[in-house]
Amino acid sequence: MATELSKMGAKISELADGLEITGGYELTGAEVDSYTDHRIAMSLAIAALRAKGKTTIYRAEAASISYTNFVSTLTNVLGSYNL
Repeated sequence: MATELSKMGAKISELADGLEITGGYELTGAEVDSYTDHRIAMSLAIAALRAKGKTTIYRAEAASISYTNFVSTLTNVLGSYNL
């Protein structure tokens, strides 16, 4: 997670029991990978909504492991926003 969010410009410190993310930095679109982890795929998708520019999430279909309709739900919530 830290590696992929860092590619988007997030300022992250890895801790023994989690991550510390420092706010106030703009995210930029990037090519990122979910590593076929559903939690990472969904987190990157949400981060991409705030990023400037295009984000490509490789293996994003992993989101369906825990949330089968994640992409369609996100599309419905956002309306005409282009995913």
